[in-house]
Amino acid sequence: MFFNILGIIILVIILISIVSSIKIVNTGYVYIVERFGQYHRTLEPGWHFIIPFVEFVRKKISTKQQILDIQP
Repeated sequence: MFFNILGIIILVIILISIVSSIKIVNTGYVYIVERFGQYHRTLEPGWHFIIPFVEFVRKKISTKQQILDIQP
């Protein structure tokens, strides 16, 4: 009985770490990834995998063009 509950808990932890390692970057954005607090790479639009609990997305930067209204 104890081993069944322990196995379920371990399985849930593994599933959470797998799901958290998948990052989907939308078009018009880039994500900055840090590993151990230092810049590691930039994620372009698409599907990416990161190492859970080691790499973190620190900044989501928009690369969309912005229109500014300037009076003549």
